[in-house]
Amino acid sequence: LRSEMASMCDTLATLVNSGIPIVDGLERCISASSNELTRRTLQQGIILVQQGQELNYALGRSGMFPKLVISMIKIG
Repeated sequence: LRSEMASMCDTLATLVNSGIPIVDGLERCISASSNELTRRTLQQGIILVQQGQELNYALGRSGMFPKLVISMIKIG
């Protein structure tokens, strides 16, 4: 799970840095994930982001990501 999480974070960062919107990047990460928990967490994150929540809050609610990862997302 840790290696998939690291890969997902790297993929999302690359996509966002290249101009892909966050929601589109999360959807691509869902497609690339083989872990059901990761896919569900990201899907819930998409819903919250679409409702106006910040990404760190949206992903932090699940408890799946370590606090350090959420803090890194928060600071960009």
